[in-house]
Amino acid sequence: KFMVGLFRCVCENGLVIATDTFADVSIRHINYTFDELREMVAKAISTVSDNISVMNEMQKTILNEEQKKALATEALKIRGGDDEDKPLKVADDDLEDILTPVRKEDNANDLWTVFNILQEKIIKGNFKMISNTNNKARKARPITGLAKDLEINQALFRYASSMRAAA
Repeated sequence: KFMVGLFRCVCENGLVIATDTFADVSIRHINYTFDELREMVAKAISTVSDNISVMNEMQKTILNEEQKKALATEALKIRGGDDEDKPLKVADDDLEDILTPVRKEDNANDLWTVFNILQEKIIKGNFKMISNTNNKARKARPITGLAKDLEINQALFRYASSMRAAA
């Protein structure tokens, strides 16, 4: 399976882009030819330059405090597994914690920067959140499993990307 992603060297976040137009192609690992593999990879690569516009639009979208908190709340819900029976409780302190940039260069209000701050913290953990199983505050652990990392990355990108039109 080939998926398009971006790698931000500063935070080594391993961001995976998840839109309908970014490439996500699969090939069976048996009974394929090198030409088929090369064609699949070329198809994935050809979409990258066309879709950088998503990132550029996000950089031009300025968020107010309410929108930043909405994105942070959704990020925590994606990470914590929001459930109708046990909705995730989000405290303002938790939102402040994950919205606070690690680096001074990330101190901006555009959607792309805020998204990257949240994505890095949600994946790397080490922030406080309230468990929706026992309502106790706990420190979030890093996401280490590839499948969970991809699931969270894609859901968070889809949500953040949807904010381009709303902002």
